[in-house]
Amino acid sequence: MSRIIYILFILAFSTQCTNAKINRKLSSNQNLCFNKDITSEKLAKRIQTGECNNLDFFCDLNTVEGLHQIGKIRNLHDSKFYLVKEYKGTPLENKNKVYTNQLFPWQYSMTPFKIIKKEAYYTRHLEKSLGLAEYNFDFFKRKITPLTSVQKIKIKDLILDAFKEHNAQAEVKDMNSLASRSFACGFLTIKNLLDCQNAISTIIQHVDQAGSLTVPEANIALLSEESYRVPLQNMAIKIDQWINNDEAPEGDIFDDLFTEFKDSGLNEKTSYEHTWNVMAVLATGGANYIVRAKDFAVIDINPITVFSIAKIAQGIPYLSFLTKNKGHFYGLPKSVNVSCDNGKHYHFWMSSYLAWKANQLGHTPKGSAAAAYSIFKGYQFMSKGAYRDPYRNLSIKSFEGINNIQRSDMAYSAAGIKFALNIVNNKKDEAINLDQAVLEIFKNSEDVSPLGYYESNSLYQDSFQKAYLLWFKIFAPDSPYKLLIK
Repeated sequence: MSRIIYILFILAFSTQCTNAKINRKLSSNQNLCFNKDITSEKLAKRIQTGECNNLDFFCDLNTVEGLHQIGKIRNLHDSKFYLVKEYKGTPLENKNKVYTNQLFPWQYSMTPFKIIKKEAYYTRHLEKSLGLAEYNFDFFKRKITPLTSVQKIKIKDLILDAFKEHNAQAEVKDMNSLASRSFACGFLTIKNLLDCQNAISTIIQHVDQAGSLTVPEANIALLSEESYRVPLQNMAIKIDQWINNDEAPEGDIFDDLFTEFKDSGLNEKTSYEHTWNVMAVLATGGANYIVRAKDFAVIDINPITVFSIAKIAQGIPYLSFLTKNKGHFYGLPKSVNVSCDNGKHYHFWMSSYLAWKANQLGHTPKGSAAAAYSIFKGYQFMSKGAYRDPYRNLSIKSFEGINNIQRSDMAYSAAGIKFALNIVNNKKDEAINLDQAVLEIFKNSEDVSPLGYYESNSLYQDSFQKAYLLWFKIFAPDSPYKLLIK
């Protein structure tokens, strides 16, 4: 009996020693991974080696440093200090100090959801854009009257004219040469190479009708087809109520929109088509939809529907903040496993929509997927404007904040394409591990000595393919795609 007691004592003592070692290691790792001097670059390398694994904090730190690099954060030291305090268990003392003095809904893009001010949702920016003198929720909820044929024509003309003036993503059209399509698709698929090439051409020709890859056709449908208008109004009213009550919804935006369309009397196929079109429109600008739409959001045309879309777009980030404690982001399907908040769900949805659309237009699922991801890589590699500078990517340290943001963007894109394939293959609720995709792209990225800015510029101009291969080495862009899409 005494021998048994002795053995149990030894086991208990050993367990206590083991736990103490684990706790010391965890404490050491916390100091290593959470401190006011940590940089995105250092943390990325520790993520690579497995020393740190908190993607929640890591992605927020990337965003803080990235926004500082492009001039949207003035005081990087204070911002990081408050961010670290929050993750160490101390409540954030002044959320405004993390980013800007005033965070409006249309500034949500690139912003982690945790610092969104609820009050900002109720600004009068929407009303001013629509020509309303003041916010009037009764106006917003009033009964929708059918559009006349003249109004529908005017809506189409306004949207097409507006999109012809907006060429932010026009660089993607450079991919439409056979050589560029072959080069892009060859990295992702050999078996579906021809269909990937054709799908790229189809996507650009079909979606790019007005001069930029920003889905004018879907915008026209949402604002001129009667079958969209009441379900969008109902969805916006629900979102407004949830935010008023600080109520975290149980579902996600995709399923909730589908339910609204289905409840309105549409069949399942049409309800899905309508839902995809809404997600495409929301993906063109995220929470700042109203800024993109202001050129055709005229009060005498269709103000309630424009208002509804804008309310949905601005409400999704705040609802994602509320649902995060339930283990998911409202702005993404519940099947997506993610803690990395890059504030840009629109990258998930635009790639998802393009893959789904290409398949609907006759291309194979794998060819459509490879085409959508090739287009997104082209956007990341070549896009200029809106704080993007392709020459900067090769002229800063490989793991600086702005580059890390782009890596998480590509993981989001790959996960969105996987969701589209799941829909096509009738596996809508199959789990998608977006966090693992983020880890995968960092694990495979390489630390390369940066070029000078003008050297980077010259490389892009003189040898497009050499520039791409260097970019490819630094970013490992295919890693999340090949992890998720077998």
